[in-house]
Amino acid sequence: MPTPRQILSVNRLIPRKRVDWVLRAVGALTPEERLRIEVKIAGSGPERVRLETMARELDIAKRVFFLGEVSSKELEGLYLRADLFILASRAEGFSNALLEAMAYGLPCLAATPTGFHDVDEALVAFDSPQDLARCIRLLFGDSGVYGERSRACLEASSRYSWEKAAERYRDLLLDVSG
Repeated sequence: MPTPRQILSVNRLIPRKRVDWVLRAVGALTPEERLRIEVKIAGSGPERVRLETMARELDIAKRVFFLGEVSSKELEGLYLRADLFILASRAEGFSNALLEAMAYGLPCLAATPTGFHDVDEALVAFDSPQDLARCIRLLFGDSGVYGERSRACLEASSRYSWEKAAERYRDLLLDVSG
């Protein structure tokens, strides 16, 4: 049996983050599709017990791993091993976890736009757990689309390095003082 594809989600486990959507999407996949994936959920919070119960009820508990809080070093390893990143939050600022996943070249799926046009163009948008399941199937089933989204995320994230931010602040200060 081939190595399962890794789906990563990094969140505080609270209702607004809608990690339950990730679980429902995986639950909507066929049993054969589920056997080919593993879901790693990094983060902690008051929803963990409810989400673990939901994973058991959806019969996906063997495919979903709740990792709790992870160190920066562990998170780096998760990004390196992941094949896909999901952010299901219903309200999010500019997510560091999303930008980090993009910088690793992971195709990223997001439920809400970031508000940054170049980033939003790189993401695969979804609006329900069923739509998320469809997007997972598409990305894992079409290597061309997978590669295109991976390259788009990598390119978009390259505009948001600390060096680029410092350049933009410098230019802004020069304009103001100018």
